[in-house]
Amino acid sequence: MRIPCVILGLLLYCPVNASLQVAVDTDKDIYLLNETVKVYISLFNPTGDTVTLYCTYPVATYLMDNAFYWHQDKVFPAGFPPPVILQAGETKIWQLEHGSRESGSYSLGIGNHTVQGVFNFNTTGTQYSDSAEFHVIPEPATLALLGLGGVLIRRKMIRLI
Repeated sequence: MRIPCVILGLLLYCPVNASLQVAVDTDKDIYLLNETVKVYISLFNPTGDTVTLYCTYPVATYLMDNAFYWHQDKVFPAGFPPPVILQAGETKIWQLEHGSRESGSYSLGIGNHTVQGVFNFNTTGTQYSDSAEFHVIPEPATLALLGLGGVLIRRKMIRLI
């Protein structure tokens, strides 16, 4: 099946077969502070037909914590990427990273975070996956220093009493 394209202004959007499935995952559930997060975005074609998609750059991106898109502040080639061709039952996976470059625009602090996979394939401009959750924790040395500082403060307070 060939999906026709519609040109809206300068952007090219493609209607998506409603049965295509978008998913997102990370390479692990827990990261140390300032560690690079690997994000895997997949597109699965469960139909019995081959699907050809013509899209804009970036084909796949992610939305971190409902606040930051991976493609923000990035420059992409002029024109359009090659079409994405999904055979019946095939899955294509894009690997993106939230590393030091992205942390300059959106830093991942200690705590829980969510990420959604995003494809620029339909007439509304985006198709989102469900969210995946991961956690950022302090480095062990940082925890040890915080604990030591707490002990010293407590000791000093006891002496003052």
